Amino acid sequence: MSAFDLDFGSDDAGLARQLLPDRLRGPKRMAWLVCLLAAIEWPYENLMAFRAAYLYQLAHGPQVCHIQGWLNDTFDNVERRIYISNGVNNIPNYLYQQDELKPVYLAQQSEVGSSGYASPDYLFTQSETDAGGANFIVNVPTVVAGEAGYDVNYLIAIVNSLKLPNKSFTVVEF
Repeated sequence: MSAFDLDFGSDDAGLARQLLPDRLRGPKRMAWLVCLLAAIEWPYENLMAFRAAYLYQLAHGPQVCHIQGWLNDTFDNVERRIYISNGVNNIPNYLYQQDELKPVYLAQQSEVGSSGYASPDYLFTQSETDAGGANFIVNVPTVVAGEAGYDVNYLIAIVNSLKLPNKSFTVVEF
């Protein structure tokens, strides 16, 4: 039993009967108190729904298994086909300034083998090294994306609420 458990019922175990002394428990007064308590029953139910949703959110963290579990609980509860994969990440070649005394050898495609190195070093732009800025990819089946309860904006909001602030993602339908 917690501080949030209230029984608004009009039966013998209701809140009106619990708060009123025995000598004041007449039928008219009890009916009047039940009517007064009915006005706060709807906000109480909304509070309890919000509390349950917030406790569910607090039970999840930024780990991949937690994000994946919440997405599958929300959009694909039966078959659980939504999964998260790593973003494509090429290891970039860095160019150094001359003052750093770290040599970098670059070769063109036509110079393969002529410079003494087996293969040329390729330079990548920022968008090529981290797959357009995505650290991870949320993969959603097209069957799930076509269902009535699917909302890509809600999916993005769930992932944004759980992921670490420095991580980025993309949503891919397969």
